[in-house]
Amino acid sequence: MIKKINIKKMITNFLIILVGNALLAFCSSFFFVNYKGNYVYGTDPSDVIPFDGILLGGTGGLSLILEKLFFTSSNSEFIVEIIITIVTWCFFFLGLIFLGKKFALQTLVSTIVYPIILFFFKLDIFDGLREHIQVFNPTLCSIVGGLGMGAGCGIVYRIGGSTGGFDIPGLIINKFTRIKLSLIFLVMDGILVALAFVAQYSLYEVVIGLLSVVFYSIAVDMTQKIGNEAYYCDIISEKWAEINEKILALDRGTTIVDVTGGYTNNQRKMIKTLVGKNQYLQILDIVKNTDPNAFMSLSRTSEVFGEGYRDITKFSNK
Repeated sequence: MIKKINIKKMITNFLIILVGNALLAFCSSFFFVNYKGNYVYGTDPSDVIPFDGILLGGTGGLSLILEKLFFTSSNSEFIVEIIITIVTWCFFFLGLIFLGKKFALQTLVSTIVYPIILFFFKLDIFDGLREHIQVFNPTLCSIVGGLGMGAGCGIVYRIGGSTGGFDIPGLIINKFTRIKLSLIFLVMDGILVALAFVAQYSLYEVVIGLLSVVFYSIAVDMTQKIGNEAYYCDIISEKWAEINEKILALDRGTTIVDVTGGYTNNQRKMIKTLVGKNQYLQILDIVKNTDPNAFMSLSRTSEVFGEGYRDITKFSNK
């Protein structure tokens, strides 16, 4: 039975990693790496900034910078994808050294799958879709692409995996410092995009790149919180036993604490519980219908670890 559960979990994780990498590769390819468009900033025909790819964070941004610095005369249509593949594997071995074999095995899927999907989206069958996206203003591409990439990475991070590439240094920093991943990636990708000045990108192109980094960071943070939000509830009531029974019926655990009123010196029972956001109205109805005079305090949290919530072992220093 245990073996079957592990296999099911392994298959589920693989599918999550596959979907995350597909979304990441789609946004990276169509909105950034292979974007060909123009930004018109004046009325004169020459008031145009041509885009041969939009700057972004991660391996995609690094590859665009390297391509502009060293491969401008290359005739290879897949040069950026080739650079991304090489950089991705280099970071994979970095993760193997600092984050261990278990992490490397989870990252291995992304390291293999992401470049393959990236090459796949470059095929001629997607030319029509590419043409539609290239009508977008570069700013819109940066926002939509950044949100999509952040969501793709975020759903992979939720299971303790990695999309490989440039996020591995961030995860290494997170392991030893416990700084929020969204902040680490914001700083790292911001520095990377700023370095694009070395490759003679214009200020406008760099600002567009920084914009994508901001929305990428927002999407990663939002994806981490979705589904993990919960409410701490403290309930003091004369009918605590009845309220407690109804909360247990929701399949939620409770803790009963003896409390003393600071003014009245009266002894009371307080129920402490944690409920998901989908049970917020249910807990309100229980208290309202059982004891409208009860004292209840609710506070929102998105950092909950334990059964039914996040696995704390994935956030351990060890």
